[in-house]
This record gives sequence, structure tokens and C-alpha cells, in this order.
Amino acid sequence: MSKVSENWELKTLKDWGMVAQSGFASGVHNSEGNGVIHLRPMNISRMGKLDFENCKSIEDRSNRRILFGDILFNNTNSAELVGKTTIIDAAGDFAYSNHMTRLRFPKEKIHNKYMAMLLHSMWMSGYFKEICSNHVNQASVSIKRLEQVEVSLPSLEEQRKIVEILEGHLSRLDSASENMKQAILRSGQFFASALNVLFFDSGTYGWDERPFSELGKWITGSTPSSKHGEYLGDDVPFITPGDIANGGVIHKSVRRISNLGADAVRRVKKDSVYLVCIGATLGKVGLATFEATSNQQINALEVNGEIVLPEYAMWFFASPEIQALLRSASSSTTVPILNKGTLEKLRSRIPDVDTQRIQIRKFNKIVEFHTYLSQDYKKLEKALEAFRRSLLHSAFSGELIKEVANV
Repeated sequence: MSKVSENWELKTLKDWGMVAQSGFASGVHNSEGNGVIHLRPMNISRMGKLDFENCKSIEDRSNRRILFGDILFNNTNSAELVGKTTIIDAAGDFAYSNHMTRLRFPKEKIHNKYMAMLLHSMWMSGYFKEICSNHVNQASVSIKRLEQVEVSLPSLEEQRKIVEILEGHLSRLDSASENMKQAILRSGQFFASALNVLFFDSGTYGWDERPFSELGKWITGSTPSSKHGEYLGDDVPFITPGDIANGGVIHKSVRRISNLGADAVRRVKKDSVYLVCIGATLGKVGLATFEATSNQQINALEVNGEIVLPEYAMWFFASPEIQALLRSASSSTTVPILNKGTLEKLRSRIPDVDTQRIQIRKFNKIVEFHTYLSQDYKKLEKALEAFRRSLLHSAFSGELIKEVANV
């Protein structure tokens, strides 16, 4: 980094008086809050804030702690994420992992929040990705390398002013992002509610209650034997739970197998519904418009078109009411399982095909609105992140303080 202003001073972090201390590893931890919170890379968000959504706690009687006002630097992560930085702005008893470094600076020279924001801004610009040491599956920035990093700083008073201005702007950015998140959340809740209303609460009197076995032919997937090299290939899609986004069209599968491999297992006709019936994602459902095969975690439904339409069947199984039914019918073991025999015996109300077409048309309008809103949110998030980077660059290059002074 070069000197950005005649009144700013360029020094290495070491010469600015940085005192760095790495944390410690702990393989024994819990998620129940027993002991002290052990801060890890996931506890620094991409926005440079403390994130307690996924916390690990440990039993530790040492005094190795990070305190209110200290800076926390992520020293080991992927090359894209190494260097995330935050300030400890929450009261509590916090330890920190060996993938984190605690930073302290002389208070008479450095405003800690300014320094935390500056370092995180450097991460956002890709600086630490450029200087990190790359290892197998991870990257790191050692204390020695961090000490050599040069930063240009204004006076302590000017640092305080810049932080005050930045916090006002960033607060408004955060508010805009949160408002959009809440809109998406409400849209998702409406989406789920609409599924139940249209599929179960809208004139369901007189609809026939049917066992799921009558909806079509259920096919449990299987994986071709790895002993047969001829089963490997690129001919037929091989669908796994990761290919399914709950309630939507399956566009492609990551894995494929040969025609011989498909013949050795069970081919499923196009326009069939794929339902995950084993594991944590039990209930995920999607519609494939192409012939495919699947692994043993999935039961596929080749629909009986006289009773149920493929698209209706997909949204039917994605509805909250049927999702709850599937979970309640699954085995209560560590890994939930819903076998084909149990699945086929489950029952629910199904309208005639003409009514299904009407319900699908109504619901597709809701799908379009929800998709449009989700796409707008992603665009807004990218715009807000770009503006945040620009704002931070302006602040730490001296431009922001000049603009304020000229107002």
C-alpha cells in the first residue's frame, strides 16, 4: 500500500505497534453453550461482523481470551476467505481458534474499529488472497507476514471521524439489505402458505382420498456396481439428492452413467417426480423432464397421467402438509428413512386432472412473483456489496474525509 496523503503516515503493521497472538485448536466442542465460545472463521461474516449463528463452545480454564475492543483476524481459510477481519463489539467470555489471530494496537495511535474496517476492506479488495501462502485445500497469512503489511493512516482524531462517517453509511446499507431479506422471508412464507391453500384448503371437499400407490409407479433408485467399468459413462443422467432443489425442475445431474449401467439399475421415464426418502434432506422433491436413473436415497414416481399431472405431483409433495406427513411417517432412527412400502400406503386428497390444471396455473403466478423477487434480491445484494467496497476504498484512501470537509 502506498501513502495516500501528505498528512497520512505509511508504516508496517509491526511499526504501528501491532501485537498479535494466535488462538488454539480444540477438537472437543459442543453446540449447547457449555463452557466458553470458541470463535472460528465462520464467526466472521463477509461483511466483517461477528456472527454467532453457528457457535462452538469448549471447556477451557486458561486465560487465553479475546476481549471487547480487540481485533480478530482470520489467518487460515480458503484463499478467497483468508483475511476476514472484525472487531469484538460484544461483551462475553470468548476464546478463539488457531485459525484466528488476536490483534492489539497502541490506543494513543490507532482506533481499533478503524483498523478492523481497514483490514477487512483489504480482504474485500483481494489483497490477502494475493499475499497468502497456499497449502493443500487452504491458505494462510502468518503473523510474520501480517507484520510486514504496510498501511497508511491519518491522525487518531481523523480515524475517529472516518469511523463515525462510515458507520452511518454502512448502517443504511445494512438496513436496506435487512429490509430486502425480510421481504424475501415473507414471500417464502406466503409461497408455503399458498401451496397448502391451493392444494388442500381450496375446495377440497369432494376430492378423492387416494393412497400414494395410485399416483403412479414408484421406483427406488440404486447405484451401479463400481466393479463394472462398463457402467461408467456419459449416456444417462444419474440423479442424487444434491441435484434436487426442493420444488422445481431438475435441469441436470452432476453424475451420469452408461446405457449399460442404466440397464443394470432402474431407468425412470421422463416427466417423473424424484423424492428424497433417506437422510437429512428427506422430502426434497423435483421434476425431471428427461429419462434418468437415481441413487438409492430417492424414490421416483412415474405418474399415472389419468390421476395426477407431473407438475401437480411435484408441488403436491413440496407442500408443507405433505412434507410434514413424509417426516412423520419416516423411521425415527439417527438417519431418517421412508421406504417405498410405507410411502405407497400414505394417503391424501387429490382433485381431478382438470382441477389440477387450474390450481397449477394459479400457483405458477405465485412462483413467478417469488422468483422475480429472489432474483431482484440477488442483484441488490451484489450492488450493495459493490457499493460497500467502493465506500470503504473511499474512506481508506482519504477521499471520504475530503468530500465531507468540502461540504
